[in-house]
Amino acid sequence: MTSLMQKTVTGVRWTSLNTVCTTAIQLIQLAVVSRILGPKEFGLMAMVMVISDVAGIFADIGLSSAIIQRKEPKKNELSSLYWFNVIVGVIIFSVIYLITPVVAIMFGTNEIKSLLPVTALSFLISPFGLQFKTLLQKYLLFKVLTKINVFSALIGMLATIGYALNDYGVWSLVWGMIITRVVGTGLLIVWGWKVKWLPTLHFKWSDMDGYLSFGLYRVGAMAANEISSRADQFLIGILMGPTSLGYYNIAFRLVMEPIQKINPILTSVAFPIFSMVQDDTMRLKRGFLQMIRVLMSVNAPLLIGIAAVAPIAVPLLLGEQWLAAIPLVQILPFYALIRSAGNAAGSLILAKGKANWSLYWNLGLLCIVPPVVYLASLMGDISYVALALVVTQAILFFCHYRIFIRNLLGACFSEYINASGKPILLAITMGVIVVIMSLFIASTTIASLIIQVLLGILIYAGISWAFQRELYVDILKTFPFVLNRKTL
Repeated sequence: MTSLMQKTVTGVRWTSLNTVCTTAIQLIQLAVVSRILGPKEFGLMAMVMVISDVAGIFADIGLSSAIIQRKEPKKNELSSLYWFNVIVGVIIFSVIYLITPVVAIMFGTNEIKSLLPVTALSFLISPFGLQFKTLLQKYLLFKVLTKINVFSALIGMLATIGYALNDYGVWSLVWGMIITRVVGTGLLIVWGWKVKWLPTLHFKWSDMDGYLSFGLYRVGAMAANEISSRADQFLIGILMGPTSLGYYNIAFRLVMEPIQKINPILTSVAFPIFSMVQDDTMRLKRGFLQMIRVLMSVNAPLLIGIAAVAPIAVPLLLGEQWLAAIPLVQILPFYALIRSAGNAAGSLILAKGKANWSLYWNLGLLCIVPPVVYLASLMGDISYVALALVVTQAILFFCHYRIFIRNLLGACFSEYINASGKPILLAITMGVIVVIMSLFIASTTIASLIIQVLLGILIYAGISWAFQRELYVDILKTFPFVLNRKTL
């Protein structure tokens, strides 16, 4: 048990380092490239990535989650799953290549005809390293995974900036992404060879019994979630064009990138750990509530802080051409914050083997979110889309508790609200104070931005110490959210 606790703590530490480094690299890349490329180029890339990201869900067929959930996968099973992923990658690339003319017509943009097939090359590359990445997660080898992720992200950033400086336009984003995938996959293959994880020339359908049934539920849920969460960008691209989508995409990335990096610090470690103690409801409940409190205590001040400093931060970091994105950067953090609480439950749901629940939930979202986005987009202003998403997500938050959390852990609404709601209230208090104090800071310089950020950090730290001091205990223990000696 001690060994498992040590692996958990180490995994969280390395995942945290991975998050800090890759986020910093991506922010540097965004800050540099956004001053070279305009909203139209980012809008074109967003159109391409809407299709690519949805297709990417099917590339895995949910098998990564199935491998992690399975206690001891056999060598022949892993070989069959490996080659199946490669075959699926070829099929997806072929499908994207064939539908590219239709996608170009749908978006009304001819550039898609050349951009999308090249971007789809990633589906021929990534499958060769995907299983090794999954096994690194399963066995909590996050130190290795962090080194691979950081190095490949750094090379990709340098390539993207280099291409942008040499007037490659939107192609700098495409080639930067492809190079990142090539480097990352290559390093994963090298590691797989080193530890003798390479597959044999074995493929048998019967080896995948149990994996596909779990995986197909998982991929269905992920596909439905991806489509519903991408409906805003998809419809904005069709109805408003690449420039409007460029503004929205940049705002969305500024808000969501930190969350998409922060949440996995715990959730990627939580899934295999929760799977190990999946039959002990009390331990799962304690671990889940601790995880939610820590996540929201980090997400809330970060996101609300972004909203508070947006009027100064956006033009300083991205340039004056991105001023139209400021209202979006002020609205979308609230959507991201509420959504992050629901997403955190994914590890719990999967650990209990309820992949079909996620599928049904996300199919429901697919019936709700796109119509909401479509009606909001008819107002002609992308800010209405952002506001509609916030309201919808707030309603879904309570539905998510009633359908999932209550059924898996028992009635714990007050505890759940306390764990997730208290950090939000404290962060809103901090945000209001920062906004009020910014009225007395007339300049819009880097110095004034730094002052606002430091004020926000100090204010939140102070009120957190006063109202949720137990958070600091969790942080000092490096987030051992399940295997804490005092709670076991």
